[in-house]
Amino acid sequence: MSFQYLKTVEGRICSNYKEACQVRGLLENDEHWNATLEEAAFVHSPRMLRDLFAGMLQVCALSNPNPL
Repeated sequence: MSFQYLKTVEGRICSNYKEACQVRGLLENDEHWNATLEEAAFVHSPRMLRDLFAGMLQVCALSNPNPL
């Protein structure tokens, strides 16, 4: 039995299962946290942004905080 169909998304074969899940939108990403930081950058001071980011690291189960 082949599980190749699990790596196929809209006719495209992904290199691995994780990529297929990302393409399908099944994995969490941090786009909403990135948008939050970008919006806050317009109205808050650098110190408040650092505090917000520190709080996000402590409380908000970020999937990959490095790019933020």
